[in-house]
Amino acid sequence: MAYSMQNAMMARNHPWKAEIVFLPIIDMPASNDTTINSTLMFIATKAKKCGFTPIVTFDQQLWWKAMQIIEYASLQCPFREMICKLGGFHTMGSFIACIGHLMDGSGLHELIDLIYAANTTPHILTGKSISRAIRAHIIVESALHIVLHEEQLSNDSEKEVLSENDLPDSTSTSKLSINHHNELRILLDEMLRGELSGNGKKMESS
Repeated sequence: MAYSMQNAMMARNHPWKAEIVFLPIIDMPASNDTTINSTLMFIATKAKKCGFTPIVTFDQQLWWKAMQIIEYASLQCPFREMICKLGGFHTMGSFIACIGHLMDGSGLHELIDLIYAANTTPHILTGKSISRAIRAHIIVESALHIVLHEEQLSNDSEKEVLSENDLPDSTSTSKLSINHHNELRILLDEMLRGELSGNGKKMESS
């Protein structure tokens, strides 16, 4: 009788199911220096046993305190080589606030006022409202591109058409558009994509 392979058994290496375990809660204020120091020491000790360099993500206020603790720690301290990373939410918020500060007086505030309520615009430009800020900046970039294309298409003579190298120095609209485009590309292509994909190198390069 022919062997029909029905009784064959296949063995494969299957990965174990992922497991997330919550560590014991430190019953102290999170902003206390002792709390941060104890947390860093615990993580560094566990990471040293496993043989890898720990990367810890903090919120903005706690990140600043953690960086100060690491900076003033002795060279023999276990968490001296630890990498403290600012959370992606606060990183993008700080970058959006920088855009609002650098482009203050350029008309960006007035443009966003046409999209959102006037009392919402300050929160967008200071990075307090991330989702609204990203949407507003995308809309502003699209509007600026339309204005620039209309200016170029309205020229009757080929000599009046600006070259790519002359575009940044031609009009205030083109300067605003190019500066805003460059900043938005960093925000969307580097920071946001790096945070969503977990690509730390992309976040660092931005």
